[in-house]
Amino acid sequence: MPRKSFQPAKMLDGTHFAMAQVVKSQGESHLHIAGQTAIDETGAQVGDDFASQLKASLENVRIALEAAGATPKDLVRVTTYIVDLKPELLENYVVALSAFFDSENLPACSMIGVQALAQPGLLVEVEATAVLDND
Repeated sequence: MPRKSFQPAKMLDGTHFAMAQVVKSQGESHLHIAGQTAIDETGAQVGDDFASQLKASLENVRIALEAAGATPKDLVRVTTYIVDLKPELLENYVVALSAFFDSENLPACSMIGVQALAQPGLLVEVEATAVLDND
């Protein structure tokens, strides 16, 4: 898929946070992945801390991408909703995203603090958009 990540010179370099400030993409198919939480295929919650739930949520994004013939390299936008967001969570967030994304194909990312998610005990939800050249 033709895509290019940008880090404009007059903006903070997002690579320090495992993200691009701007992504230009062109493709035939757009994937819109619903918010993924740390819920497995049986409906059970995976983990009870931020780091383990973020890892499980990203794994669910990977599963969704693979089901559509895509990979994390195809992601152009990721929004992460975090319950009770605190600055000290940023390090775990960056570590997890750095392991998940291809450093040459970083998506544009947003991190948003929320009061709660749909089910008690859930701490993080990740939604994503990918662009592909095929259907």
